[in-house]
Amino acid sequence: MDDSARVSSEQACVDRPALLRALRGLLPRDSVLARDEELAPYECDGLSAYRCRPLVVVLPDSIEQVQAVMRLCSARGVPNSLMSAPPEKDLPAPLT
Repeated sequence: MDDSARVSSEQACVDRPALLRALRGLLPRDSVLARDEELAPYECDGLSAYRCRPLVVVLPDSIEQVQAVMRLCSARGVPNSLMSAPPEKDLPAPLT
């Protein structure tokens, strides 16, 4: 990865393969984005000077799925951020 898609120090401490297995146990497979080309659109918001590629992006479909993912992240000490979906759902809302 180049500097435009840095990994944060908090991300470096996360066991990514174990996290992906756990998330795929909670959500449908297509709701867990993990390939570089899937993660690239989520590496920054409106401030493209500050980029950090997420470890994973999840696209939960229900409140229960959001709660399960947040519990998992909390239990494992995984840093996360939330984005809400736009009404037209042009771009899925991630939990990164």
